[in-house]
Amino acid sequence: MSMDFKKLHVLVVEDLQPMRELLVDILDTLGVGTITTTDNGEEAFRIYCRKTPDLVITDWHMSPMDGIALTKKIRTDPSVADPTKPIIMMTGYGSPERISEARDHGVTEFLVKPFSVKDLSRRLTHIIKSPRDFIVTETFAGPDRRRKVKDGFEETSKREGSEKIIRRIKASYELLTKVGGEEIDPEVIVRCQKILDNNKVNFAPLAQKYIDEIDSEIQVIKSLDEVPLHHLQNISSPVMQIKANARIFKYDRLGDLAAVMLNFLEHLNEVDDDVIKIIEAHDKSLRLIVEKEISGDGGDVGKHFQKELEDVCNRYARARSEKQKRQLEKTMREKD
Repeated sequence: MSMDFKKLHVLVVEDLQPMRELLVDILDTLGVGTITTTDNGEEAFRIYCRKTPDLVITDWHMSPMDGIALTKKIRTDPSVADPTKPIIMMTGYGSPERISEARDHGVTEFLVKPFSVKDLSRRLTHIIKSPRDFIVTETFAGPDRRRKVKDGFEETSKREGSEKIIRRIKASYELLTKVGGEEIDPEVIVRCQKILDNNKVNFAPLAQKYIDEIDSEIQVIKSLDEVPLHHLQNISSPVMQIKANARIFKYDRLGDLAAVMLNFLEHLNEVDDDVIKIIEAHDKSLRLIVEKEISGDGGDVGKHFQKELEDVCNRYARARSEKQKRQLEKTMREKD
């Protein structure tokens, strides 16, 4: 028997309107009975307090309250009647460090954009069939972060077992009681994927806005003698938005290039002239694709862009590694 979602209430928190509308269409096709939406964390928290939905699906990067802050507030604010409801964090960030950060703030599951409906269905099924105890320690409130190997999800948290559990709430099977069944109907998943695949959103204007944000931050960085690392985050955020959404809206190569750029930015611990040049090269490639409206994989031109940028990033990483090695050897010699 397939799961029946008509008794479920899902709160969708997503600041990008086309993505929010796509999620609503997908959830509606899955048969979710009640879908409430908002574009920011502050309003989402007020909705959660008033309506206590069965499940929250939230984006990470939003203003004025992002998905991490929303999750923490739901989990810890004393005005919340039930802080234990499942929360799926949906974002373009996908590094183990980001996943661990989300889980350490109380997120139940992590869904990396771009995603397939199968990815989403897998998270929903796991939440429904394998709920976890809710625990409270001095520094954490959320689903028990320890998971069994049979669950099929990568373990990322490094803090388990280090803190005394102040309170434990046993896992609830309320969602399973509401939906019944063993799995989501495979035919429904196929219909939902068609909705995702056949969307007609013009992503170019949205991408242009994000690229303009990158340009502005590059100019700020170039004006500084020393660059604090938070400026990299200011660039990473719009790059992540492009990476997260471009493929879903048919700009595959744009999404791939943004993924290369995001990976490069997330592994930096300093900003020098070479880093700035690499960021500018990425930025120009993204802008060219958008201005020429090179959708899909971009053919040979798109492949060339991606290979060149990957090669540049790899060369920089090797050069930095060699530099660090030489510095370490010099330090060791001086100690001797």
